[in-house]
Formats: sequence, C-alpha cells, structure tokens
Amino acid sequence: MPEVVIWEWAEHARNDLAGIEETARQLRKRLGRAGLDDLHPAAAAGASEIPDVQEIVDRMRARLEALPNVRVLPTTPEAALAGLRAQVLQTGAGRRKPAVTGTKTGAADAAWVHDALSLAGGDPARLAFLTKDSDPASACRAQDIEPPRTFGSRIAAVNALRDLVAEVRRELVRDLAAYVLDEIADETRRQALARALFVPSYLVRRRFENDPLVVSCEVSAVHAVAGVRYYRTDGALATVVVDLLVDLETVSMPAEIEGNLDARTEHGAVLEVPLSATLEPDGRVSGLEPAGPGIARIDLPTEYQDLYDSHGKAVDILISALGSFPTLPGEDWWRTLFTTGTATPPTDGLHALDDQPARATRAHWEAHLVVADTHHLTLHVDATSDPTSPELDAAVITGERTAGDDHEELTNLPTIVATIAALQHAGGSHPGAPKGAHEPEEASGDDNL
Repeated sequence: MPEVVIWEWAEHARNDLAGIEETARQLRKRLGRAGLDDLHPAAAAGASEIPDVQEIVDRMRARLEALPNVRVLPTTPEAALAGLRAQVLQTGAGRRKPAVTGTKTGAADAAWVHDALSLAGGDPARLAFLTKDSDPASACRAQDIEPPRTFGSRIAAVNALRDLVAEVRRELVRDLAAYVLDEIADETRRQALARALFVPSYLVRRRFENDPLVVSCEVSAVHAVAGVRYYRTDGALATVVVDLLVDLETVSMPAEIEGNLDARTEHGAVLEVPLSATLEPDGRVSGLEPAGPGIARIDLPTEYQDLYDSHGKAVDILISALGSFPTLPGEDWWRTLFTTGTATPPTDGLHALDDQPARATRAHWEAHLVVADTHHLTLHVDATSDPTSPELDAAVITGERTAGDDHEELTNLPTIVATIAALQHAGGSHPGAPKGAHEPEEASGDDNL
C-alpha cells in the first residue's frame, strides 16, 4: 500500500467526517426549534471533535500494517521530487482538473509509481496494480515503461492470483519430477536413495489373499520413476509422492503353517513413496530425501500381470498414465498420437513413426513411438482372459524398446511410463525442465534409466 495513497485516503476521510458533522449540526438545530431534541440522542449529544488528519493517517497505517499480507510502501524523497516534477511540468501522471484551466494534479500517482517500480527493481513484470485510476499507467509510459498488469477490482485480482498459483504449482510439479529423474539417472545418488528407503512388511501389497505373506522387505535397487501421485509445498519444503520401479529383497512365509520361509529378489516392483526436497529461490529443487515409509506392489509373473476389464479401457488407462506424468505431454497429445499416428504440436524427444501408424483390432492394439531419436518403442494392448475366471474377458498392456541391437521387454504399465519418461528426459529438452537442469552424461543400454 503506497504511503501517499494512505495520505489521500485520510484527507478524504476527514472531509467525510466534516460533512457528517455539518449534517449533524443542522439536524440538531432543526430538532431544537421543534422542541424534539430527545428524538435523536446521537445528534442532540452535541458536536464531537473531528480528529486531526495526521491522527487519521496514523490510525489507518497502524490498521494496515497489522494485516499479515500487507506492507506500507514509504514515500521516498526521490519519488516525491519525481511527483512534483511531473505535476509542475505536466508530464506522465501530471494533468489539470478540469482540463486546460484547472488545477495541476498528478504528483501523488507519479510518486507512488516511482517507489513501486523501485521496489520491483525497475521490472514492471514483477508488479500488478489494483486501481481503477488510469494515471499510474501514464506515469509508467512517461518513463518509457510498459505499465504493469492492472486490475480494477479485488475479485479480478484474486481470480488472477488463483490462476497464477495453479500455474506455478504445475511448473513446480514438473520441475520436481525432472529433478527426481536426474537423481535416478545418477548411480551414486540412486544407490543412496535405495539405502534410505524403508518399506514395512505390512505395507507390501499382494495380488491374492493366498499369496505368501511378506515378513521382511528391503529395497536393493532403484531403476526409474513411473509416476507422480501427489504434491504439496510448505514454505521451502516440497513433498511429492512418486511411484518408483525398484528391486525388493523379500522374505515370505507361505500360507501353510508348516511351509518354509522363502527369500527372493522381486524385480520390477512398484514402490509408492513420499519424497521431500527443498525449493530453491530460483525455482529449482535440492536435497531429495525419503519423507516416510513406502508402499510396495510386487510385480507378478507374466501370466498374472495387471489385467484390465476391456481392450478399450486398457488403452484409455495407458493414455491417462502417460498424460499424467509431469514431464510428459498431456492426455490429448497421447490420444492424438495413438489414434492418428501423429501429434501436434510435436514434442522434443517424442514423435510417432509416420510409416507405422497405430493399428487396432478387437483383440490387439499396437502403437509405435520414437523416444530421444534412437529408441523405438512399440506398445501393445492384447485381449486375454482372467486367469482366475477364464470365462471373463480381459486385456494386458505390454511393450518393447529397441535401440540398434539393444532390446528390452516392457512387461507392465509402470515400466512403460518410466522408460518413456527417463529416455525423453535424458535425451534432450523435456517439457518443464528447469533452466540449467542437470543433463545426464551419455550412456547406453539400461544406464539411460
């Protein structure tokens, strides 16, 4: 709140008080003539002293400074001089009211605009004005500065701020996801993260009730990021819940009491884990650490992969999973790619094979994708039957990645999402990458993950 605006408010307020007092004086006079003084006790009580204008200034300022999200912008001598010059020379916000023959005005607006621009380091893009007055914009143009965005009402400003907050939140999610990808790409940091992750045995999710009960679980390796589920900030602390592709060392107890304990390595398990990081002033993030225990979903043998109710639903789920990953394009982009074989606008590091458009039948759906220029991915949705109820129709999602002689089977949806996100991030400028983000060194094969 510019100090000079408080001065103007105080002067207007005192004039209003003086007007009210004059009205009360006239009312007392009329009531007295009619002998009805007691009908209006407030008016009959006599005149009260109107506070001095400086007292009003002090009280207004104290009230404003008591608000947690408001601060008063003091009027500097330099700004006062700039305002006086503008009024005398009739430049910028300086004008006559009425025009031509009226009194010269404009010093107040020129002064507070000067201080506001100084507060923002001379960058009007860092400011927004809440005013219906056009003089502040004239004061900016007089200095060859494009006026800041101006809102004529509180509601308009609040709505714009809500949109801005939503946009900033989306960018933070994308930057944090990119940072997590960078952490996973570095072998040393990946191993440190694996050692720090904690998975209670009771948080290991099994597919069927008669599956062996996991009594011990440790993360032995972290391979990739398969999704981002949740994000929040508290000051400089950011918390994100991600799906990580991991290897788990588990000890299981069979359903039969007389059975033996079974120790094994579960490859390609999905670990849902909260991670925390510090938000830096430039918008980047640092200090990635686990923020709580993880929930593991053990990947099952091929014949027991996650099943989907129908062929069409499986395609929709695949598009939704890819479209919700922060550093990848949105759902519309993927839907266009998978239905027409092309995507507009093109995205760096991702494009379709024009000569191999998506193909679909009632039993099989297939789409081809090139990631980071050299990796050819083929994605499949195949009709099958539910192994627990063979009479029920179902569908599975699989894929494969080929880069020269390097070939990799992608056995489930999390692996597909993680592979595309990691390859596209390592291969070039991905959407939402923070400026100056770490670019992983060139690698081959699985090291790209």
